Amino acid sequence: MSFICLLYACKGDKTQKKSIIPETRDTIIVSIPEKQQLINITNSVIAKNGLFVRKQPESSGDIITKLPFASQVKIIEHTGKTLEIMDNDKQITGEWVKINFKLFEETSNQSIDQSGYVFNAFLSPRFDSRFKALKWGEIFCDFKAYFDNDMYSEQEIIDTFQFAFRDVEFSLYNYEKPFFWYNLGLETSYTASNLEELSRLSLDTLNEEYNRKYKYIQNLNLIDEEYWEKQRKRELSILKKSYDFYTIQIKAHFDPKILLTLDIPASKHEFCDVYIDRLVSGGQALIEYWDNFVEEQCQNNSNPYSCYERSMYGKGTEHEETYAKMYLIKWALGRCTKLDASRAYKEQTEMQEHFVSTLYGFEEDCAETD
Repeated sequence: MSFICLLYACKGDKTQKKSIIPETRDTIIVSIPEKQQLINITNSVIAKNGLFVRKQPESSGDIITKLPFASQVKIIEHTGKTLEIMDNDKQITGEWVKINFKLFEETSNQSIDQSGYVFNAFLSPRFDSRFKALKWGEIFCDFKAYFDNDMYSEQEIIDTFQFAFRDVEFSLYNYEKPFFWYNLGLETSYTASNLEELSRLSLDTLNEEYNRKYKYIQNLNLIDEEYWEKQRKRELSILKKSYDFYTIQIKAHFDPKILLTLDIPASKHEFCDVYIDRLVSGGQALIEYWDNFVEEQCQNNSNPYSCYERSMYGKGTEHEETYAKMYLIKWALGRCTKLDASRAYKEQTEMQEHFVSTLYGFEEDCAETD
């Protein structure tokens, strides 16, 4: 199951659709009521979490139902009864209006005409011009939501979408320009297991990729919020740390003395001082250290002998020192650096949830998986 499906609990029948937006209150977004809402003109609900319909034109009125985002209604009466509310420190002024709407009746399995009162700050006659559908999908699930074109540009949504979900391959269905999945992390090889891979290690390739992706992240047209700028800076920091670590790894294959400049964590000196000394010294001391390191690593393996034979590939050949360096750099150097460039799962999930919270009417359509 994909990451997004884990996030939003994809399950059940392929045809089933549901909203992941939690139900809280009907006054959920900051919006000024559309001017001159005409009688018998179709309006759409633009409250992100849905809009309560009440029997009386007041906040304490009995609730008939909650109309979901994008539901269509017709205003049939202006009551003249105004209401002011505060939402996100902004004042919203509107009027209680009487509407006609369709309500599905389970007993008759059909929609029937109903009427009731709603706060008109969360109705709009220009839904199609204001809200744009965003459709995307991956192997197991298809998704649909809307973004507010009055608040965000299409490019802001696309760039922020890709930035937030860069770890999962998605396809945007309803955009003419191609959307491609772009791994924002570095993909240049920085370790080697054999002589051919060693010959392909390239600082020039690493530098080119780093500069290209750094510029790409800088130029993303993210949603103009402090949160997203903070995430951009975090991503650039992770990219820089990865670049520094990869650079050291590549250089160490050809000149292990570069490791003498490492800022080693205090708790790792006992291991790292000996480790680096053996890599720098080379010779028989390096071969013996490699042998002992592999033996220790393989002792808890389900097949220690196979693990040892595989890990000691190249021993006894004219290039055994090179093989020893490749193995030890690949499997042990990470212990001796403070360059932690990992992305926390929690932070990634939070970023994706934050993006989805800017959308309206989120729906998922997921296939059953075993």
